[in-house]
Amino acid sequence: MLHLNILTIKKIITVNLLFVIFLGIIAIFLVILALPENVMDLGSSQTLLAARYFARDGFLTHYFLQLPSGYGKITQYFDEPELQQHALGTINGFLIGKKLYYTHYPNFYIIPTVLMMKLGIESLFLLRLLPIILSLLSLIFLYVFIKLVSDNKYIAFIGALYFGVSQVFLVSAKMLYFIPMENMLRFLILMLSVFAINRIKSTDASPRIILRYILSIWIAYFLLALTSFNSTFFIFAYLVGLSAIFLYKLPFPHKIRIFSLLIILWASAPVLGFTLQIIQNVAYLGWHNFWLDLYGSFIASGNSPDMGFIQRAEGLVRPFVTMTGLYNFYILTAPLGVQKIKQYFFPSVTPMIYVLPFLTALAIMAVIKLKKISGYVLFPLSIPALLIIALLAQGLLVPVINFQDNTSLSVAPVIGIMIGAVVWMLFLAFAKFRSVGGGGLIGY
Repeated sequence: MLHLNILTIKKIITVNLLFVIFLGIIAIFLVILALPENVMDLGSSQTLLAARYFARDGFLTHYFLQLPSGYGKITQYFDEPELQQHALGTINGFLIGKKLYYTHYPNFYIIPTVLMMKLGIESLFLLRLLPIILSLLSLIFLYVFIKLVSDNKYIAFIGALYFGVSQVFLVSAKMLYFIPMENMLRFLILMLSVFAINRIKSTDASPRIILRYILSIWIAYFLLALTSFNSTFFIFAYLVGLSAIFLYKLPFPHKIRIFSLLIILWASAPVLGFTLQIIQNVAYLGWHNFWLDLYGSFIASGNSPDMGFIQRAEGLVRPFVTMTGLYNFYILTAPLGVQKIKQYFFPSVTPMIYVLPFLTALAIMAVIKLKKISGYVLFPLSIPALLIIALLAQGLLVPVINFQDNTSLSVAPVIGIMIGAVVWMLFLAFAKFRSVGGGGLIGY
């Protein structure tokens, strides 16, 4: 048995050698980045503060809520009504006064850091190893997901490579924050969902194996809801859409019944996670202030009449622009005047959101032409399209999420698939051009 497992591992490494080499390089790079202990980001510092409080006083003492203000027992006195006006730093809510405990975000991602501290681990480098491991796992899950969708390891490698060297990944990969765990769980759910669909379609599928996949997805989704709200609606829309696509060919009575059960199942994971958050907040704020805080956070999430159409539309496309690197390109080329090219085709006052559909149409036509030249038979686009729809659905419901740079990490799967496919078609077209000496492209 051990010999067979070793042979299987060797085969997997050999087949995916390019990705394994890249993963090793990224791992070494992230470990080197984690070595300096005199560099600290805001998210990591808040996590360390909360983890120290939890490790010292216990979770229940602090309602399992973050206290991202000064590490000292006197800090908690400023949470009393008589002293709230003196509270500074990170404070919470605008309808309930200055509350020090942060009630708008789940804290499951802090638990591993707390456990490490309880074991006596104080070195910042050792604490950073956990998010690095989670980030490497997220790269593996993303690679496998793209490979399953495209049925092409080179497209998967290009997509994972693009994400792995992106600024949004490298900046957050070693952070003691929710992002590494959120990435890992998000990509794990996507990977397991495609594994489940493929298993169900196979002839040797058994109900027990299918239930294992569904249960694994539900557990990962529940943990994701306890880690971050940024991907909650995106994953729900994706799982519901994927269920609808798969059940489309079933007889009508079974389709409605099973689809309804799946919607309830997928919804139960974030609902249960949010219920736990409600219990924490009510224990801390009381019912009256809890509802005021919930209303205030909902309005602050962009669901305010003050947010106009242009701003909402920009919020929908911003994650795509950030993940593709177009925003960075725009900023870097600003001194060269490249952004002024738009003025030759559109009035200078035209918002960029009105120009994007035109650019998108040009890009689609270019890809279609490239597909024809390369002769590549494109894989089914149902899952990439579903990913885009799920991302837009989340942006419509909670607009402010899309204005955060880390939200662009949710776009990584679909951007990775697109860029991987385009680069692969370019390679095929170039190889075709080389094989015919350049003459074979005449007429295209």
